[in-house]
Amino acid sequence: MNTPDNTPPPANVVYHQHDYNNQPTKTSGLAVTSMIMGILSVIGGAFFILPPILAVIFGHVAVGSCNKNRMLAGKGMAIAGLVMGWLCLAGWIVFFLFFGGLAALGIAAGAASSVH
Repeated sequence: MNTPDNTPPPANVVYHQHDYNNQPTKTSGLAVTSMIMGILSVIGGAFFILPPILAVIFGHVAVGSCNKNRMLAGKGMAIAGLVMGWLCLAGWIVFFLFFGGLAALGIAAGAASSVH
């Protein structure tokens, strides 16, 4: 390859290559588990309470381990599992508060109507 004035490039030209040694080499198993539990909690969130709890626990542990060990990949999967887990847990909390409130109102109304 010649330069614009048709002279060959100098012999001491060094072509820089990317250093791939600092890239993450292993994916965190906890991050993968957190994302899988998050997906399961979104798909079956109305039926299961355990997957969102596990997604949150595994997600927090995986994010901590990815922050501590820079050679460990999977932080994005851990955050995805965390988000899905917390959203499903929030749905469960709203569900229990709503129907718990309805039950409390029903009990209070039943008690008030039986006292004549």
